[in-house]
Amino acid sequence: MIVIEYLHKWFGDHHVLKGINLVIEKGKITVILGRSGCGKTVFVKHIIGLLKPDRGKIYIDGVEITSLSWRKMKDIVKKFGMLFQGSALFDSMTVEENVAFPMREHSNFSEEEIKKRAKEKLEVVGLKDVESLYPSELSGGMKKRVGLARAMALDPEYIIFDEPTTGVDPPTAYSIDMLMKETQRRFNLTFIVITHDIASTFRIADKIAMMEDGKIVETGSPEGIMNSKNETVKRFLEIKGLEVLT
Repeated sequence: MIVIEYLHKWFGDHHVLKGINLVIEKGKITVILGRSGCGKTVFVKHIIGLLKPDRGKIYIDGVEITSLSWRKMKDIVKKFGMLFQGSALFDSMTVEENVAFPMREHSNFSEEEIKKRAKEKLEVVGLKDVESLYPSELSGGMKKRVGLARAMALDPEYIIFDEPTTGVDPPTAYSIDMLMKETQRRFNLTFIVITHDIASTFRIADKIAMMEDGKIVETGSPEGIMNSKNETVKRFLEIKGLEVLT
């Protein structure tokens, strides 16, 4: 599991993370929910070692990572896959080359094995016979699927999703959510999802951590968060709920 203790981060005089405590359990989908600018992305960058905290500790499978050198951190990073907002596919590469990219960069697989694994990962996310296409030839939903296939390329234990339903229409968002849930259950992976999308959150989450102004203000099951008495949580759900309805 991942354990975060009293995490603080400043950028100059700006106190971005203000003492975050959170446990991310293995084999579950944990959603970090909050409005844009509340510190979600900065927080997740600490988990994968892209940023170092000014105070606090992060334990990944029992290893405290904030004091590790980058060389030692590379072994931890291999536990993670990442699906970026907008999918972040390479436009000049085919679908197969995009999925194969992390294997070519970070494995000793033969070229034959890389091609085989790329095809298998694409089939896992429901895509067949698209290997030779380019990202410009794909729909938004297909790009998300290719991004997930690439995130799974090296069989990570954890996959981080940065706003996975942003930029797609509601039916596509729903299909992405169902794909995420099915994939997580099928392979018993640990998903960490950062989003402000309430509908998506309540469709996929096992655990929700509500973030506001650099702090985790409440954690709980979807039912627990829905019935929260916390005024910050209630206000966020009311405002975002109205946005969903309109």
